[in-house]
Amino acid sequence: MLMKKRIVVFSEDLSLVLKFVRGFPLFVWHRQNWDLLRPFSQQSSSQVSELANTPVYVAGFCDPMIKTRDDLYDLFVDVDSRSITISENARVDFALGSFHKEIATFLVQSSEDDEVSDQSLIKNLAVQTKDLITKLSSLR
Repeated sequence: MLMKKRIVVFSEDLSLVLKFVRGFPLFVWHRQNWDLLRPFSQQSSSQVSELANTPVYVAGFCDPMIKTRDDLYDLFVDVDSRSITISENARVDFALGSFHKEIATFLVQSSEDDEVSDQSLIKNLAVQTKDLITKLSSLR
């Protein structure tokens, strides 16, 4: 969302999908835009058509066949396998994306730790995002 990309979150566990999708706006807290979220999507023709015509979103899926639909995402987050896949058409945009991998790893670990509160998760994401914005501002 920080880079205005199409993100698909996959897990066979719906509660994990919902938790991850709900967490993505925290990366761009300054925008306050929750309208980009599609917490639970299916591969029906109407939903696929809507996603295909939307330039920026975070969509959650529980259907493993979504992995084959790389036309629907720039970034694919597979929560179950703890992996992130960047589609071929978005690789150039993510060339310097170690920050993204660090954040994704943090989110996966936090989702598995029952002692991590929502408040501490939000605070940590806000700090990491602020650090990124500070680093980017210094490049001007």
